[in-house]
Amino acid sequence: LPRNLDKSHGQDENRDTQPIDKKLLKLPESQFTEISDYVLKPASPMPDKYYKFVEKTLDELDKEIEYDMDEEDVAWLQIMNDRRREDNLGKITEDQFELLMDRLEKESYFQVASNGGNMNYTAPVDEDAICCVCMDGEATNTNVILFCDLCNLAVHQECYGVPYIPEGQWLCRRCLQSPSRSVECCLCPNKGGAFKQTDDGRWAHVVCALWIPEV
Repeated sequence: LPRNLDKSHGQDENRDTQPIDKKLLKLPESQFTEISDYVLKPASPMPDKYYKFVEKTLDELDKEIEYDMDEEDVAWLQIMNDRRREDNLGKITEDQFELLMDRLEKESYFQVASNGGNMNYTAPVDEDAICCVCMDGEATNTNVILFCDLCNLAVHQECYGVPYIPEGQWLCRRCLQSPSRSVECCLCPNKGGAFKQTDDGRWAHVVCALWIPEV
């Protein structure tokens, strides 16, 4: 290269590597004004009572009903009341049904515990159950069929997107996010099945989302 071009190239490099003036990086200083006639209001008096957690006694726990009816329980109770009406028997209310089921579950649990049974006892898995998504009943160690503890929905891990088997109770998305309100699929008129919530807050069947090309 010519000498003058080489010198100009070296000057450009020196210009790029020159130190930055730290005065240009000075942070802005805060500005404030004092209000001379400002008077702070007195604080409100402290309350005389506070919320306090009181552990329930054994009698109170015995009267507490933890069982909650679902849609299948309501339908079954209606059928049983129709049969009882034909036999000239009294009607079983929902409160009575929840009380009976609560006592039945607790007595069964205490019976197993008192007989030296396994405290982590779980109900046997129905070998004839099929997945609500793929309609297949085969399962492997890495892709078992899970049952919702609230609505008894049966789905494969891979079909419903459950990477790990949860410890203890497992609930499907519908029972976990909307346990007391029924949901409807925004893609089809069918009721029941494996639901998942969409990005806009609606609900849809997993099967509908898989088989409709526009989704």
